[in-house]
Amino acid sequence: VHQQALRGVGLIELERGDRAKAKAQYERLLGRAAMGRGACEHWAHADYGWLLFLDGDLPGARQHLEEAVRMGQSGAYITDSQLSEHLYRLGEVYWALGGETRQQPQFALRMFMEAAKVEGHAQASALVGLGRYYEGVAKNGGAAAALYRKAVALDPSVSTAGIEALLR
Repeated sequence: VHQQALRGVGLIELERGDRAKAKAQYERLLGRAAMGRGACEHWAHADYGWLLFLDGDLPGARQHLEEAVRMGQSGAYITDSQLSEHLYRLGEVYWALGGETRQQPQFALRMFMEAAKVEGHAQASALVGLGRYYEGVAKNGGAAAALYRKAVALDPSVSTAGIEALLR
C-alpha cells in the first residue's frame, strides 16, 4: 500500500507538471528497495525510467526500463498492457540512444514489435516506432506508411509529426 501511495503522489506531481517532485517520489521508493526496506514493483522502474528518458538521461532510463521488462517477463504480476508499455518505452530509449540500439534488430525493433502485438494504450505508439524503424533503418517507405496509417486508425491522437508526406 505504501508503494502505491508514493506512486500516487508521484503521478499527482506529474499531472501538476512538476517532474522533479515526481522523480523524487520514485527515487524515494526505489531507494527504500535498494536499502532492503521493501520490494520494488516493475512499474516503479518503468515510471522512473520514463521520467529519466524525458529528462534526457538515456543510460539511466535504459537501466530502469530494462529492469522493468526483466521483472515483467520473469513472473511478476503484470498485465499484458503494462508489459507492452514497458517494451514500447524501452524501444524509444533504444531508438534515442542511436547506434547499434537503433540499427540492430534485437533492440528498438524487437521492443516495438513486441509492444505492437498487444492491444492497449501503447499499441499505436509502438506502431509509430515500427514505422520510424522501417522508414529510417530499413528504408522501406511503403511499410512505414502502412504502419503509420494503422497507428492513426487505432489512435488518431498519436504523434505522427514529420510523417505526413509518407501518408499521402
